[in-house]
Amino acid sequence: MGIISKQSIKFLMNATTDKRGRLFLYNNSIFRGMWSKNKEYYSQLIDFIEKNKVLNQYIVNTKISNIEVESFKTVLEHEYLENITYPNEWSSDMFISAALKHIDINIELYKAGYNLEDAHLWNLTFKKGNPLYLDFASISKNTSKAKKIQLINEYLNFVLFPIVLIQFGHWDKAKKYLSASIPCLTIEDISGYQLGSLEKSPFLDIVNLIKAYAFKIKIKNIKKMAEKDFIKSLELIKSLILEKKCNNSQSVWQNYHADENKKKNIQEMHDKQKSIINLIDTLKPETVLDFGCATGYYSYLCAKKGCNVTASDIDDYIVNEVYNGAKVQDLLLNTIHYDLFRHDNKSKFKSEMVLSLAVIHHLVFSSKYNFEKIAEVFSELTDKYLITEFIDKNDIFVKERLTDEFSFYNIENFKNALSKYFVRCEEYPSSSENRTILLFYKE
Repeated sequence: MGIISKQSIKFLMNATTDKRGRLFLYNNSIFRGMWSKNKEYYSQLIDFIEKNKVLNQYIVNTKISNIEVESFKTVLEHEYLENITYPNEWSSDMFISAALKHIDINIELYKAGYNLEDAHLWNLTFKKGNPLYLDFASISKNTSKAKKIQLINEYLNFVLFPIVLIQFGHWDKAKKYLSASIPCLTIEDISGYQLGSLEKSPFLDIVNLIKAYAFKIKIKNIKKMAEKDFIKSLELIKSLILEKKCNNSQSVWQNYHADENKKKNIQEMHDKQKSIINLIDTLKPETVLDFGCATGYYSYLCAKKGCNVTASDIDDYIVNEVYNGAKVQDLLLNTIHYDLFRHDNKSKFKSEMVLSLAVIHHLVFSSKYNFEKIAEVFSELTDKYLITEFIDKNDIFVKERLTDEFSFYNIENFKNALSKYFVRCEEYPSSSENRTILLFYKE
């Protein structure tokens, strides 16, 4: 094959920040053009990864490409992945799972004389519930003293310390410190959280003070050990992550789909379940975004019917439950913990169908969005269909919150707002007479 010009390929956004090469699309496949290092280096690395049981599972499948592109010494072809997510979009369990796997990857690489260039988690995503390392170009032979110290500090600041905040129920706060563009969390910050949780009991105060001091000592020891025994330092960080992993938080929504879960056969199911099953079977969407997925009953349902599902919710506990459930069931289901109404890049989650059940009244009464804004965002998120559920003013969850401020809240006004973006609407029965399933078509 001849040399391909740069005009024939499509460079991916944000790829210009990579000092080692650039990602690009060509013929519906994803490639990475490398400025330096020859094919022999990458051939040896790929061969090593393929033979290692850990690395083979958790580093993106990569091969030397037979195409040549001007300016690049080597071109790698990667497995093409959809629904790539990042740490600020993950739930706390996803972040912890990615952290543990990142350390395992680095340990295996270091044993063979390799290292990762960075210790943050922005180079991972998830595939069927498992973390997958993407930045193949960040695997290097740099095992210098300075590199080891850098990596250990990054693991502490951008991985372990945020996980300590998770233990205290502050995942949303921890997310703000994940980017290297802002000051990272320090041991002083963590001590502040640990001591800020002191109880009124003098005995418990002493216990927490001892724990905070012991944690500081462990961090100092990890830093001292970094250059002498890098693997031991990584193992100590991993042990601290596992120690902090237990988070006994709960959610008011944790039993939300208990009724649906009890009804196993079609004869027992209520009308809402029957309506959704019928619509999924009829429309057969390839991709589904379950917006406000709660405990994931309908996310699982769609995934089991062959849909590529993204389940989103703003409740961390709920997203953890759906993530772990999908992983156990080996479903093609991605989870995100993010308010998509506030996401800067909604198009990355655009699906053939948006499923949003029993959510509209929350967007209106709790988040203060009007129907026009809701219609606009749902239009941005779907290519073809929107299935949603409208709960009318006679339902107990609406009646108690309906004031003059929300006088616009009725099904006709809602359908009128959606008509700006959707050409027609069909109505189907839901779980009670005060609830209606609505199917909107874009074309």
